[in-house]
Amino acid sequence: MKIDRSFVKDLGTDSGALAMIQTIVTLAKSLGFQLVAEGVETSEQARTLKAMSCEELQGYFYGKGLPPKMFATLPSLAHRHVAESES
Repeated sequence: MKIDRSFVKDLGTDSGALAMIQTIVTLAKSLGFQLVAEGVETSEQARTLKAMSCEELQGYFYGKGLPPKMFATLPSLAHRHVAESES
């Protein structure tokens, strides 16, 4: 299940966005779905979503989109994911 960026963008400034995201997280967990939040642009958004047990985060906070050829030249991101989950 994906949390749309329209909710994430107001996280930290709009209590309604927080309530909506909490509801989505609860729904996803109760249905056994993996949860992805898109549009993460700040460390505050990332921390809040991680604290709410959102497993996957994507957005400009982690990097802008790349064409496939440029992405293929990046070093493996597997070690980065492990390091982030340990902190």
